[in-house]
Amino acid sequence: MKLAKYWTACAALLVVGQMGPVRAGVVTNGLIQDLDANAGVVSDANGVSAWSNQVAGAGDHVAQTDNARKPRLLSAVANGRNALRFDKDGADDGTIGDMLAGVSETAFDPLMRGSGYTWFVVARSDLPSSGLPGSIFGTLLNGSPWPGLAAQLSGSGIVQNPFRSSIQYMAVGVYSVVDGNYHVLVGRVTDGSAPVITVYDNSSTVMGCVTGVTTDTTESGPLCVGAWRTGDFPNNKWYGDLARVLIYNRPLSDAEIVETGYALGAAYGISTGFSSTEPIIDFNADAGVVSDANGVSAWSNQIADAMEDAVVQTENNKKPVLLSAAVNGHSALRFDSGDSDGLAGDALAGDSETALDPLMRGIGYTWFVVARSDGPSGESGAIFGSLLNGAPWSGLSALIAYPGGAVRHPFRTADEYKASGTYSVADGSYHVLAGRASAGLAPVITVYDNSPSALGCVTGTTTGIAESGPLCIGAWRTGLFNTLWHGDLARILIYNRPLPDEELTTIGRSLAVTYGLSTAFVTNTTPILDLNADYGVVSDANGVSAWSNQVAGGAEDAVVQTNNAGKPTVLTGVLNGHNALRFDNDGADGDYGDRLLGDDLAAFDCLLRGGGYTWFVVARSDTPQSWAPGIIFGTLENASPYSGIAAAVKNVSGCIENLFRTSGYEYTASGSVSVVNGKYHVFAGRATPGTNVTITVYDNGPTAAGSASLASLGDNGGAICIGDFRTGKVEARWYGDLARVQIFNRYLTEREFSAAGRALANEYGIWTTFAGPRGTIVTVR
Repeated sequence: MKLAKYWTACAALLVVGQMGPVRAGVVTNGLIQDLDANAGVVSDANGVSAWSNQVAGAGDHVAQTDNARKPRLLSAVANGRNALRFDKDGADDGTIGDMLAGVSETAFDPLMRGSGYTWFVVARSDLPSSGLPGSIFGTLLNGSPWPGLAAQLSGSGIVQNPFRSSIQYMAVGVYSVVDGNYHVLVGRVTDGSAPVITVYDNSSTVMGCVTGVTTDTTESGPLCVGAWRTGDFPNNKWYGDLARVLIYNRPLSDAEIVETGYALGAAYGISTGFSSTEPIIDFNADAGVVSDANGVSAWSNQIADAMEDAVVQTENNKKPVLLSAAVNGHSALRFDSGDSDGLAGDALAGDSETALDPLMRGIGYTWFVVARSDGPSGESGAIFGSLLNGAPWSGLSALIAYPGGAVRHPFRTADEYKASGTYSVADGSYHVLAGRASAGLAPVITVYDNSPSALGCVTGTTTGIAESGPLCIGAWRTGLFNTLWHGDLARILIYNRPLPDEELTTIGRSLAVTYGLSTAFVTNTTPILDLNADYGVVSDANGVSAWSNQVAGGAEDAVVQTNNAGKPTVLTGVLNGHNALRFDNDGADGDYGDRLLGDDLAAFDCLLRGGGYTWFVVARSDTPQSWAPGIIFGTLENASPYSGIAAAVKNVSGCIENLFRTSGYEYTASGSVSVVNGKYHVFAGRATPGTNVTITVYDNGPTAAGSASLASLGDNGGAICIGDFRTGKVEARWYGDLARVQIFNRYLTEREFSAAGRALANEYGIWTTFAGPRGTIVTVR
């Protein structure tokens, strides 16, 4: 038995070895069908007569002898790759359309009998002319109940994954793919007798799914490309281009779908949301460095077969120097950039003009750098850059701004969008720096220094066809511009996806530990504003004149009040031994209530531009006395469009609210139960990162009390105001007590959010569902 298993395994290896050309990143295990318009196509003036499967001894070849039904070969239409066009111009007879048909009646039977399967299609769709689906391909047996698998678009251009046995089960997408662009479409059917059927479009996020039923006797039919049911069903025709069709005899794992989807997107120049599970660039000074007495001539990427292989330098006066065991026993490269010619500085350059193009076309990315910066000498020091060496110099980069030494993250297409930090990293020590660009054609660009809290962010715009240039380390624009880097580099990581906050924190922490650095990636829940009534309060007989932020270097140093009529008062030991501030807002003068004002107009702008945020408030509310909400705090600018964020208690009903205002539009997530009950509460609000933002509001627990979706993002907010918004609006005054205000410039993960809420509840003695189980635990042995 063991010998039989051995020979079976060997046979399987031989089959894999006989497969067609292996393309980096495309999973080959289980691949039985590979129709590639760059290989195996027989075409003449009449069109394509045959398209051969590139997997030897598996699947099916497809062909067409009728000239009226032959698709046409298009050369170099998808990132230099070919495609087949199915015009379906046969309007006269109403049924004849371009199609290619196979002959194997059994090749796909196992896929219908519980083995599961996965298919990928690289396609561009024209709008179908009828209400019936346009079948990209199908293996449906030409007789009731027409069992088989298929990939198709609905009459409105929505991708579908039908699975037919005794009846049809179909996973359907949520939006049309008829946009003139090539897409990577995917369908998957899990194994077993009750498979889950899913469909994907340019992303590993499931667009739709359904559960189907199969049997051990279900049959399929021969493969038909451009139609189904062997092309005999009227109007069920494919309109558009096909560059690739892959079919696997098993359900690929999520990671394999991501790997193959990304590889196809990169090969065909398609901006997708598929992402690699590892970085595409890893320059590590401990490995892959070629150095001699003249300096470093080459530095190799440690990720095999991924993007740029290496960066090099042939001119001795531009070679950096290798420093052994420079940081916690690890090596680094020193870029002095102080050569006598004034411009020629140390730099290493790659040669791939297209390797980083996908990062500029909407898939998003993240970079990390472990670096030590020397003092400034010019406009800015480019740690690395991939900017195309010509207008508009499109590409990505990491910079240190000189003078001052603030970290920056530029993103350039037709214009430059630059997220900039707020303090210098030129302090003689190594830092973990990071940058992130969200997915989409209006990415949110953020920058980080030794912390998962964004230092700054900005929203950029790309056209979807933006190009990059070769990677250059120690400069940008292939080293020709005087943005020379001065300092040491130990590590550069680039990911072809925007890492979520939790991964950003985990990788940042790992780098910090590896290189022996003290960073906030280790304690990753530091707010940018923490107003605590136990500390930093300046008060006299007239009331509170100042309340200081307890976070060093935070967004706003303090909020103040010079007008005695507007000063809140201190309540000592009123909440589990902790202090609070009372905002009476008795407004005897008719237009003035208690409030404290900040002076930094830009401190909270990032929260409005897609960086995401979280806030917590420990408060007790009195009933508002006007039609408008009572604003606990607000960063709304005191001029149209009054953009900003705010925490409020709604008048009359007394529900907690999370306000987000942009361009004259207000989005409000509101609770459902009055919080005006004489008790202190832990209130919270969150906004997801990105350009499609969801805001939520919470009262005494991690379950959202209400939510809302945003249609647009703001540009600028204003200085924070405690007890009001719009820098003072009479009808929006806050009535009640405040013990704590915390604002984070990121969307806390569920675990972080619950932990932060639980900490506040425990500290202030408030019963909440943040706090978890209470009582005595008895262990029975």
